[in-house]
Amino acid sequence: MVFAKIKSDGEINNNEVTKVNEILKEVFIKEKGYNEDLIFKQYEGKRYHVLLYEAVTEEELIAYGSLIINGNSADIVLLAVKESYRGKKYGDLITRMLIDKALSSSYNNIYVDLPNYLISMFKKIGFYKIEDSEDREENVNKPLIYDIRLKFDINRPISCKKV
Repeated sequence: MVFAKIKSDGEINNNEVTKVNEILKEVFIKEKGYNEDLIFKQYEGKRYHVLLYEAVTEEELIAYGSLIINGNSADIVLLAVKESYRGKKYGDLITRMLIDKALSSSYNNIYVDLPNYLISMFKKIGFYKIEDSEDREENVNKPLIYDIRLKFDINRPISCKKV
């Protein structure tokens, strides 16, 4: 059984920050080989965090994702699922929670930058391609160099049921 919660920057505590940093290091730095400075850079705007635990005891953080609100748009960034927990739709769950948070906060422009291998997951959720990496300018809220930028289609239902 998994337990998920969403918190703003002001609500997340030091223990949770430590667990988030551990999973980000494991997935992005050790596994994917990204530069640590890019992962742990400061962001402009309000930030929400989804923390997914293996159980209600909140001992082991198994997945994480964040949403950055900047201006009139929201960016999903740093979606990380521990390798042994992949293939169980946890990334999908976190993404839908972040979309719901953005929509419930009246942000209809929701974006994600991602590598090509994740495109199909996000398209199933309701995102569509707006630009490739070589077509866009750098943005302060893009912590990694990704292949493609997608935007969420707000007219598509986000139910977990197949549409």
